[in-house]
Amino acid sequence: MRTLRAWLSRLAGVLGKKRPDSDLAAELESHIAMQAEENQRHGLSHPEARRQAIIRLGSLEQAKEIYRNQQSLPVLENLFQDVRYGLRMLRANPGFTLVAALTLALGIGVNTAMFSIVNGVLLRPLPYEDPARLISVFNTSPARGFDNFPASPPDVRQLRALNHTLISLSGLYYATFNVTGGDKPERVLAGVVTSEYFTTLGIKPMLGRAFLTKEETWGAHHVMVVSYGFWRSHLNSDPNFSGKTFNLDGEPYQVVGVMPASFYTNAAKSELWVPMSWKPKDNMDSHNNYFLSMIARLRPGVTEAQSASDLNSIMLGIARQFPENKDIGVGVVRLDESWLGGSRRPLLVLLGAVGLVLLIACVNLVNLLLARATGRQKEIGIRSALGASRGRLLRQLMTESLLFAVIGGSFGLALAYFSLDLLPLAGNVLPRIEQVQVDGRVLLFTAAAAILTAVLVGLMPALQSSHGGKLNDALKEGGRTSQAGGGRLRSGLVISEVTLAFVLLMGSGLAIRSLQKLLKVDAGFSARRVLTFNFSLPDAYDPKPDPARIGAPPAVGALFHDVLDRIEHLPGVKAAGITSSLPFNGENWTKFFVALDRPIPSSIDKLDHTQYRAVYGRYFDSLGIRLVKGRFLDEHDQTNTTPSVVVNETLADKYWPQENPIGKIILLSEPENLMPPELIPPGAHVPQFTVVGVVSDVHYSGLDQKPEPVVYASVLQNDFSMTPSFTVRTDGDPIHLVSSIRSVIAQCDKNLPLADVLTMDEIRSTSVAQPRLEAVLLGLFGGLAMLLAAVGIYGVMSYSVSQRTSEIGVRIALGADRGDVLAMVCKQGLRLAGIGLASGVLLALAVTRVMSKVLFGISPTDPGTFAAIIALLALVALFACYVPARRATKVDPMVALRHE
Repeated sequence: MRTLRAWLSRLAGVLGKKRPDSDLAAELESHIAMQAEENQRHGLSHPEARRQAIIRLGSLEQAKEIYRNQQSLPVLENLFQDVRYGLRMLRANPGFTLVAALTLALGIGVNTAMFSIVNGVLLRPLPYEDPARLISVFNTSPARGFDNFPASPPDVRQLRALNHTLISLSGLYYATFNVTGGDKPERVLAGVVTSEYFTTLGIKPMLGRAFLTKEETWGAHHVMVVSYGFWRSHLNSDPNFSGKTFNLDGEPYQVVGVMPASFYTNAAKSELWVPMSWKPKDNMDSHNNYFLSMIARLRPGVTEAQSASDLNSIMLGIARQFPENKDIGVGVVRLDESWLGGSRRPLLVLLGAVGLVLLIACVNLVNLLLARATGRQKEIGIRSALGASRGRLLRQLMTESLLFAVIGGSFGLALAYFSLDLLPLAGNVLPRIEQVQVDGRVLLFTAAAAILTAVLVGLMPALQSSHGGKLNDALKEGGRTSQAGGGRLRSGLVISEVTLAFVLLMGSGLAIRSLQKLLKVDAGFSARRVLTFNFSLPDAYDPKPDPARIGAPPAVGALFHDVLDRIEHLPGVKAAGITSSLPFNGENWTKFFVALDRPIPSSIDKLDHTQYRAVYGRYFDSLGIRLVKGRFLDEHDQTNTTPSVVVNETLADKYWPQENPIGKIILLSEPENLMPPELIPPGAHVPQFTVVGVVSDVHYSGLDQKPEPVVYASVLQNDFSMTPSFTVRTDGDPIHLVSSIRSVIAQCDKNLPLADVLTMDEIRSTSVAQPRLEAVLLGLFGGLAMLLAAVGIYGVMSYSVSQRTSEIGVRIALGADRGDVLAMVCKQGLRLAGIGLASGVLLALAVTRVMSKVLFGISPTDPGTFAAIIALLALVALFACYVPARRATKVDPMVALRHE
């Protein structure tokens, strides 16, 4: 120090003074010290070059004049200089720049990716004309326990014809067709729609025309509109398709239009659309069959409430004419809201989670910048002494923060763009997933996030660094500044990091625990080594339906028996069966339920309903459904034997809680005295079924839904499905049997293409795809938060150790045990973590309640999860403190004292 002061005296003489005043000496000393430290960090030492640089200043007053001249430059040129200087500072500290950019890239990247999903699913308008006036119309009957269910074809026609508030109303459902006539049969999904479907949506075909009103008439309905993909693959993109026909289920259909590639519906991808029409006296075209969705367009100026009132008045008139419609009304909701289903709340929870990740990243970076700003106090002090105003210093520091944000935002946008390629892995978990993309709104969001991040990250360190008192202290102390205020600020930021990380980890912990609970639910069957598939039966299997016949026609019964017999003779097959609906597929086939051992209700609206499944073969054995009482349906249950049913435990407990249900007689339709006479064919009677068995409950609607009462009947004795689902239990991997089963089906009927070939394990996995995706994403975000919190604690403790090197050296020199030093440092860090955990618990108790709707089998205040997250974060904090604490124990007291 004495040598340095002597050199400064000689330097002052060169500058024209016998001895510099105290301010100038302090400034020059600080400048030299700052440059020396900078050169040492880069492995350089050029004292002569530094001396010449100072000499060239001429005098402090000349330097101030130069600085004032620079500040009088035009604004853009000043800004350019700020940016250039900021870039130079980033290049001078590549390690710090990389850490800061990666931290922001992760924070902004996950937020941009999540916002892209929210934008595509929640915010973007539907790709139709004036989508705000499109509504979904559905049946509702609170008195019967149904809040939302489809409509019947006659109701749709009445609502369409008699309403005063809609421009148009369309009904639709989805069906599968076998396309034949080519090299091999093909299965396609089709939308069966009323004639105004496309005009309701406000979409015109790219080529050709839409449907005409007269094409809803049976016999005139053999026309179809195809998708863009079907046009390319089956018509070779030929614009002259007039007269081109395809055989759908053996019937010729003429192509009349091609939809544009951008046409979107919220269902599985339909490849074609056909008009809705019914044979005369077809039972599907009745008030007892509810399977049509409805889409409508409001008239200008009409509200949803006005339309609901109008439509409900029509439903009251229908109920007066048809008693089966009693207590059935309609509900109305915007079409985009209807398509969202239950996705809004989970998406908003995930968006909030990534917002916390960005906030934690910002807090972490603020801590890094505060530590960096302390090392720059001497540089900023010199700039201030040379005439820089506080506003000028703030502008420079904020420019550097903005550069960090721009770099981080650019990397984050790239990360989000490439992460959207993973969206197909989400399958059908989210609606409108095809519309998720990086568009102008996403770019604007990223830019806003980057700017906001720059302000949040840069403002506090900039204010701290440009504080006049601190600059004077930095100059007077010759490079040694007091860190008390900054240390308290950094400690407070670490506490906030731990608090936010705890909240995010609690959310991920609850989601993971909820998923674990869901996966442990007994599904009521064994999904291992079960293959499933289906095919669609054309009308040719029942060319002349007999209204008096109950059950499958002879041709269908013979086909089912032949197929199952051949499959069960394949090597490795243990059992095979057929059902109208597989578990977890969400399909609801309900029927009236009347137990004849109790009083029969006096009206249709008082009848109970039950879930219905048509089965054949060894369906129960193939899925491992347990027999509780009685027997399964088997080969004894034929067309000419007493109609029999099997019920599940829920139904048995509901109707016969203290009795043996075996032998009970039931109806699966209205009693004859409540049924309109025209619906009963001459000489026919409502069939009575005998309960012959009770089986375990199966979760048909999903693991998170309670089992409903279910009745199983043989396809030979009651209603069946023209799209049967097959279940095949095997000894080994069921996928290996797919080619053999295709051959079996082809031997029975070469025009029946196999579809939806999946294992039961895959179906079960898909049923929990949404909660699994939520748990994975929240777990990922929680892991990022924990990592950032650990880095924040480590950074603060490392900085604290570096600042207290001399103190620690003195303590060790005076006899302090190294274990005491380790405990001292760890105690400091764990105290911050403890405060953060305490505040995190309080905040999580309030915040996690919003997750109650998306959790299964667990409370949002689950004490076990709270305890686990507290223990996990405490261990992470201990590790983050231990590394710098161990480094502190290795301080050489002689080196520390010599440095001092």
